Order: sequence, then C-alpha cells, then structure tokens
Amino acid sequence: MKQEMICIADAETLDGTKGGLLLSFNLDQHDLASLFRAVESIQASVPSTVGRVTGVTFTLPCKSKPEKPYRHETIGAMQTADGSISTPKGKVWLKLVLSVPISGEEE
Repeated sequence: MKQEMICIADAETLDGTKGGLLLSFNLDQHDLASLFRAVESIQASVPSTVGRVTGVTFTLPCKSKPEKPYRHETIGAMQTADGSISTPKGKVWLKLVLSVPISGEEE
C-alpha cells in the first residue's frame, strides 16, 4: 500500500559542502524496487557538475511520537528536542524505513 514517505537526501557539493533535501514521495515501504527506483531518480536529479548524493533515507511521518523517533544529522537543526519537525501538515515525528548510503563509485 502506498503512503506518504519523507525522504532525506544527503548531498555534497564539489567543494565539499554538505547539505540535503527533504522530499515527499507516495511509496509502498515494502516494495524495495520502487524505493531503489526513487534513489536512482534522486541521484539523477543532481547534476555531476554541482555535486553528488551521498545517501538517501526513507522515513514514515507519524502524527504521534513513536517509541524511538528517527533523528537525522542533516536535518538536526529542523528537529526539536522531542525529535519532531514542523511540516505544512503540522508537527510530525519520523520513523526509519530504509537508509541507503551511496559511495559515489560507479559500478
């Protein structure tokens, strides 16, 4: 079943500056093929002349605090002490689904 997922894409520019993007996708968390297609799509959207994606993390937004909310270094400044973030739809916590590190080496 597809549901909203918040994706955190970590990136690094050519000069070494680190940052990231928060993206929203409607995906089935149990469909690994669709999750990896999303990773490939995110990678393709960053021109190599700008930098590269170093990791992609898929999370589920939760309206109530899960037992262990997911915290991510890249968006740490956006997260409050209780681990929540403010979104246009209100306050949410994140629950980790899948984290995909990307080495940058072509295969």
